[in-house]
Amino acid sequence: MQTLADVGSGVPDIAFACGGRNFLAEIKNSEMPPSKQALTPDQVIFHAKWRGEIFILHSVAETLVLIDKIKVKLAKGG
Repeated sequence: MQTLADVGSGVPDIAFACGGRNFLAEIKNSEMPPSKQALTPDQVIFHAKWRGEIFILHSVAETLVLIDKIKVKLAKGG
């Protein structure tokens, strides 16, 4: 995992690898009200232009479920 949080310009917070593939993820604090968890205008633009996969994660538990899903998908050749 590599933090990208200081890059700015809508770039997601982290890059991570799983099963030899790279992914981006935006980390949102689930303890904040929904209005504070929304993507910023720059993030919306970045997400729209990015051709790879970007995930929005709200908790460690959600992250672990995502990693399991990625592993299953990759095991099936996806």
